[in-house]
Amino acid sequence: MSIRGLIAVCLLIAVLGAGWHERARLQAWMRAATEQSLPQPASDATAPSGSAKAGPLRKCVKGGEVTYSNVECPAGAQVKALTGGTVTVVAAPPSPKPSEAASGPTALHKALDITRDDTLRDKIMQRQIEGPR
Repeated sequence: MSIRGLIAVCLLIAVLGAGWHERARLQAWMRAATEQSLPQPASDATAPSGSAKAGPLRKCVKGGEVTYSNVECPAGAQVKALTGGTVTVVAAPPSPKPSEAASGPTALHKALDITRDDTLRDKIMQRQIEGPR
């Protein structure tokens, strides 16, 4: 490794170390920056009638099961205080349409289909019965 490469690696390690040391300050700065850039939620007047009012994050406990929601907890659930940490919300992946899920064998099933060749199936069965050679 050349001297320039060694110096670049050392500088990179120093920058990463300084960032790690100051991570709390960086997180607070990022949080403030994102809060300023987020759009304000719609007022209650624009919310559809009959819908639950969205609000701050709530921790709902019912029978040992914990759920987090921004709407009122379901009947019979207790609202508990949130204690530290962060909550990350991830969008659910789209569910497949029923016609796609039940449309038949997948490409993997077709590739592994040994019913077309009886000799191959017989060889596999014989190998399983006799064990490795």
